[in-house]
Amino acid sequence: KEFLNAAMAGSVLVAVADGNVSSEEKQKMIRFIKANKALQVFDSKKVIETFNQYLDVVEFDMDAGRAECFDALAKLKGKEDQARLVVRMVVAIGESDGDFDQDERRVVEEISKEMNVTFQ
Repeated sequence: KEFLNAAMAGSVLVAVADGNVSSEEKQKMIRFIKANKALQVFDSKKVIETFNQYLDVVEFDMDAGRAECFDALAKLKGKEDQARLVVRMVVAIGESDGDFDQDERRVVEEISKEMNVTFQ
């Protein structure tokens, strides 16, 4: 559950970084989960539900939402394999619309720092 929460929290942070949560970003997240053996254990319905819970908080209050997302990400600190998988996932989401812009990169750097893994 910690991993799912962190993955969805990170996904939301990257998706909202450019001010628009696109359908491409949501679809990339689902495809990434379905394609990755470690993530296939999660039911798509639960993944979407968790993503939407974080998105609702962020959209209601950006500061409180970001804090909640980073709290979820911090729980993967010291779990390097899981943290790296989250970083790969959020990068894929950031790139999904064809423009991995500066705001999305900055958020991925913040996510990486929160989980104590490097992003280049």
